[in-house]
Amino acid sequence: LEDLGERWLKGMERSVRAFRAWPPGPPPVPPLDRRRVTGGRPSIAALPFRNLSTDPAHGFLGDLLAEDLIGALSRQTDLFVISRLSTTPFRDRLYEPRNVAELLGVRYVLSGTMQASGTRLRLMAELTEADAGRVIWADRFEGSLADVFDLQDSCARDVAAELDSALAGNRARLVDKATDNPEAYAKFIEAQQLV
Repeated sequence: LEDLGERWLKGMERSVRAFRAWPPGPPPVPPLDRRRVTGGRPSIAALPFRNLSTDPAHGFLGDLLAEDLIGALSRQTDLFVISRLSTTPFRDRLYEPRNVAELLGVRYVLSGTMQASGTRLRLMAELTEADAGRVIWADRFEGSLADVFDLQDSCARDVAAELDSALAGNRARLVDKATDNPEAYAKFIEAQQLV
């Protein structure tokens, strides 16, 4: 069973704890320490893209795309990026981003789907701030299967830029808040030098 947490259901006066049942077998993801140490950096998990095509041979592209995105995101020194092996168990199943974030100890979850038709490929990517349960970016990428590397690069660039923009927005909101406490301001300046 996958614990979906407390949910409000139509016609109910209070929230109820919801679960999703999976087929028998080993758990999809081993339980991890949810108090992951990220050194104060924002954390993200890029899940393998789900293959929505009728041809299962295209399934490996979802893993390759996630691997490429993990590489692009990990080159940003201010991000804590979960390894590809930690996200592989989430392949080909639908998960609530909040549950993925809780299991892997991250703040952001990048997920997506891919469809192939003939020689064309369409990617849909979505970046979610898991705690808030809000999508902060989503986009579609289309091209030829022959140009799959260009699609991967384009998607990785856009995701990295959007995440950087979202993080810069959070930093700006923190900086804009004034204080009358000189000690708090001194600690703020001290902390900025560490970033």
